[in-house]
Amino acid sequence: MSRTDNEQFDALPISHAQQETDRTTLGEAICRIAGLFAHRGWMLGGGGHLSVALRRDPTRLLITPDGCDKSTLEPSDCQVLEDEQIDKAWPQAQLHRLLVQQAGAGAVIVTQSPASMAVSEHWAGQDGLTLEGYDLLRHLPNDRPADRLWLPILPQINSIHGASERQLVAMLNDPRRPVQCGLLIRRGGSISWGQSLEKARLHAELLETLFAATVSRNALK
Repeated sequence: MSRTDNEQFDALPISHAQQETDRTTLGEAICRIAGLFAHRGWMLGGGGHLSVALRRDPTRLLITPDGCDKSTLEPSDCQVLEDEQIDKAWPQAQLHRLLVQQAGAGAVIVTQSPASMAVSEHWAGQDGLTLEGYDLLRHLPNDRPADRLWLPILPQINSIHGASERQLVAMLNDPRRPVQCGLLIRRGGSISWGQSLEKARLHAELLETLFAATVSRNALK
């Protein structure tokens, strides 16, 4: 995606910037990112998801199908899910919708790299992972010191309804620990988001690099 495209999507609200007429362009961008992340080992074996919000309320998503090979994804493979269809879709699609509605996400990316799954398991008992001291942290948005970022770790998700939905909403809106660009799912990898697909890609790349650094640092102790 070009710089001009990024500025367009960042400057305009979803209802104008990501209309149905842009599905092909967005689908191509999703496929490029999916192929790149699969090559890096972050979306292998059908793991991982990408979505873009075509409309915020009621939510309409352009999303990669569940379990597909991200290295061979075509724009025509991406699915448009209306709000009522999301209710019956796989849990991660429901989580994407929640992040659009509650976190202001314009795009959401799920990566399932060895590093993200390892840290999500290792720090699950602490309910979250604190990343600190890395220079890359200053490129991630958050209301915090520039060299510190806390990421909550959710249990494995089977459904986003009822109590689980209320728990997620409370977590995303907790002023004591603001969550602005990412979280982890125990043994399920990392979820990153941003106001545009390009911003979500940037956040996912930064977090995955930091997860790999964290794993390596702990291995060297």
